[in-house]
This record gives sequence, C-alpha cells and structure tokens, in this order.
Amino acid sequence: MCEWLNPEWYPGSAPIWRDAADLAKSFPEVDTSYVPIFPPSSNFDRFPEARDDMVVRAGATARRVAEICAEEGNVLLVGHGSSVG
Repeated sequence: MCEWLNPEWYPGSAPIWRDAADLAKSFPEVDTSYVPIFPPSSNFDRFPEARDDMVVRAGATARRVAEICAEEGNVLLVGHGSSVG
C-alpha cells in the first residue's frame, strides 16, 4: 500500500522509484497503463516522513481503495512492516 519514507532507511535523500515504462523493460508483465491512486510525486513531497505521518498516509490510501472498490465486493489489502502496525 505504501512505503514509509523513513530517513533512517534512505539517508540523504528520498528513494528513487522507477516509472512503469522503465520497469516494463525489465519486467514485461508490468501494466504500463496503471495509474496510481496518489501520484508518486506526492510521496516525494513528504520526505523525510515521521512514522505517524506514514500511518495517516496509509490510512488515506486504504480508505481511497475502499471507496473505489466499494461496488466490487471483497478487497484484499496487503502490507508489511510498518504499514500493518
């Protein structure tokens, strides 16, 4: 759902994420038409990020996914580490 922009994990600068087109060069199954709920640029504006800020951001992401998928039925959200508490 989201990556915590913890400054201890990324000393000096925010992480660099590859865009879908670049990823597809190495991983052909990547859907290059995918549009994220929140643009990646919105994450860079938050670096460095406190844990409490990450929790708020993860919650906003989960709520938005639930809104988008409300009529779809069941939704499985998968996270790890800090995003699951």
